[in-house]
Amino acid sequence: MSEIDPVRWRELSALLDEALELPGTERLAWLETLRLQRPTLADELHILLQRLETLESLKFLEEDPVCLFQRSLAGQTVGAYTLQSMIGHGGGPHRVGVAGLGRGSRETGAG
Repeated sequence: MSEIDPVRWRELSALLDEALELPGTERLAWLETLRLQRPTLADELHILLQRLETLESLKFLEEDPVCLFQRSLAGQTVGAYTLQSMIGHGGGPHRVGVAGLGRGSRETGAG
């Protein structure tokens, strides 16, 4: 599915809200009814619902992104340094997309 234009999104968004209010089996029946009336729109909505299901199964954004960052870099080597832990970060209350400050050690004899 390519980028959705704003006019199409308004139409899909209202239907997506409606679909998300329904339990799984009712949602599938509702989607099939929509498919009889508006097949292209139903297909696009189905793709969005599948993507949401994938994100939910991966627990997307259920954990603080800073914690994910800290875990993922500790012990990794960057150039001549091995990162040991994060000791701080910049930014506001959401801390997304901001710099982090880590503690590391320089490898002996490295660059």
